Amino acid sequence: MTVRAFALSVALILLVAPFALAQDAGFERVLASARTSWSHGDAEAIASLARSGGLFVTVGSRSFGPLGARHATALLRQVFDKLGTAELERKSVQVVDGPQPRGYGEYLWSTDGATAATVFLGLVRDRRGWRLTEIRITLPGW
Repeated sequence: MTVRAFALSVALILLVAPFALAQDAGFERVLASARTSWSHGDAEAIASLARSGGLFVTVGSRSFGPLGARHATALLRQVFDKLGTAELERKSVQVVDGPQPRGYGEYLWSTDGATAATVFLGLVRDRRGWRLTEIRITLPGW
């Protein structure tokens, strides 16, 4: 009986593992796309990663949203125009499974103007895959 249970467990793991890895690959793909777009100051590409319900954006102590793609693009352009662009340095990334899987990426953003900020990207997985739901930018003095 124990050998049968062990074999069943191994079979289940082998069947489920590729599916779980594919989900994480999609998550990593969205984070990588957002990170690349951020370094190029491509606000429109970042906004295109958002879910259809809109994107929540917090800059310093001011929160906006949910914003449609056009308004999210305009707000991110203002941020990039004021602070410049630069690579995001990965600090931590996590996926939380559940009925509505969520994930986040936390990055250090050293802007062209030498301002250090933390950028938090929140994602949710829906029927279309992983989508951006939230951007939080913490800036000293904002």
